[in-house]
Amino acid sequence: MNDKMDKLEKEKNAERALRSRLEEEYNTMTKSHEEEITLRLKFEEKLNLLTSDYRRLDIIYQRLKQHYENLTNDLSRSLEHQS
Repeated sequence: MNDKMDKLEKEKNAERALRSRLEEEYNTMTKSHEEEITLRLKFEEKLNLLTSDYRRLDIIYQRLKQHYENLTNDLSRSLEHQS
């Protein structure tokens, strides 16, 4: 009877150790997953900021380009009228 109790106690301890190890592994995986999500969100935020900055700069560039073309055309017309 003692052998059976000892065997059951060993199995119980083995199960506790396994459960503890699995809980630790689960917690580690959960933490890693949360860190990955945080990193992805930071990357997405940076990418969105870069896209926003690019669009803003592109709008400024297009306006300046149009302004330059208008000035060039005005100058050409002005020079034609002087001739």
